[in-house]
Amino acid sequence: TVNIMDKPTRRRGSRSVKLRIGRRKRKAENSTSGCVGSRAIVIACCNVMLWGVALWATSSGSDSYGQVALDSVLKSELGTRNLRSESPVTTAVASNPSSPSHDQTTIASTAASSVIQQQQEPKEQPQASEPAVTEPTKANKPGSQLEDISPISCTQRLANRKMDSTDPNQQLEQSAFKHITVTDPSMYISLHTARFDEMRWAYIYNKGNYYETGITEQFHSILRNTPQPGLVIDVGMNIGWFAIYSRAMGHKVVGFDPNPIMHTRLCESLALNGWLEDNTVKSFAYGLGAEPAVLPFTTGKNPGKASFFEDRMAKKYRKNKLEVPVVRLDDVADQQGWITDTSTPIYLWKLDVEGYEYYVLEGSQKLLQSRRVQNIILENSNTDIQQVAKMYNAIYRAGYEIKMLSNWVGVTFRSEMVAPLNKILAQAASAESLLDKPEIVMFTEIGCNIW
Repeated sequence: TVNIMDKPTRRRGSRSVKLRIGRRKRKAENSTSGCVGSRAIVIACCNVMLWGVALWATSSGSDSYGQVALDSVLKSELGTRNLRSESPVTTAVASNPSSPSHDQTTIASTAASSVIQQQQEPKEQPQASEPAVTEPTKANKPGSQLEDISPISCTQRLANRKMDSTDPNQQLEQSAFKHITVTDPSMYISLHTARFDEMRWAYIYNKGNYYETGITEQFHSILRNTPQPGLVIDVGMNIGWFAIYSRAMGHKVVGFDPNPIMHTRLCESLALNGWLEDNTVKSFAYGLGAEPAVLPFTTGKNPGKASFFEDRMAKKYRKNKLEVPVVRLDDVADQQGWITDTSTPIYLWKLDVEGYEYYVLEGSQKLLQSRRVQNIILENSNTDIQQVAKMYNAIYRAGYEIKMLSNWVGVTFRSEMVAPLNKILAQAASAESLLDKPEIVMFTEIGCNIW
């Protein structure tokens, strides 16, 4: 058992690693027995916790990826969950041959990061007899049809903020949650109270940056120097860090999150930056899935871990169960004209939905296969090999390749796996042929971000 804590601290070269090994306190010499050097070696021997090094190990001259003594935060983050299923996410990048200014484009995700890059040659579309993704389980099928898919009104939400008893900031004045970031470009961001959201408070309030620093850098590399303003789709928006950051770089944003309180924080951030009335950011208080539905959504001590799968969260950390509307992203894309409006490039689609990515992609096949999206950043935290195989087969057949894998904060890892993964996906006759491939099975055993 490997648990990350804020002590003891040992230094090895230019890297600082903070760990506790086992359930009981042990002397340093006992903890490292059998390994040469510091406790970082123990992590290297344990694949399921390899991402722990990336969170707490910082390179010389930079403390971007951790060094914050957050014992209580990490305890609430890890809880009693299976450590293997909570490892880093993978991110993917894609390139769109139809885009005159982008030879390569990108896709990505949240437990460990990887990148998917769109191929120079169009790939064969899946046969009608073999759908890219399968039917959801009975529990995930729709409960009712939802006809009007409308974004929230920030003006109305802010006017009624103090009457919302579910808002942890209900009694605060606006100046109490105005924070400036150290990003390029900088921006104002509104936070939940420290008691309600320890993780984001600890990083943004104390450091001026998000804990997913590497993902923020991926956004910067994609969006900072584009030839014209475009669109960013943020699925799993949370407080709106990536939505506001994308707007700060001059792009329009459409965000989705089924937790209503997240939209209040986003609206406050828009107001703080002077973007409330310019109609550049739209947010939808819906979950996304395979079909329209009303589904139970479990929130927890860490607001970022809320999920349609309550068993992803230790019981003692579960808070509330909400009934939330779910729609298909393809229906929103049709309504907003994203597929037909080729004058506005869709530079980036971020997908971070705590294990529900398979169903979101099932309801997004039209958008995916349109090749209008240039880059996808996907947090992979799905442990079902059938779903994982069909998901990545569908993405590859839509014309994308993996560009980068990264951990849950966005630090590149397992770069030697990128070329073999793309080769396996290219040679796959069907999703079924991927089921026994160790490189694909890997995605069910670790969490990562894929670009």
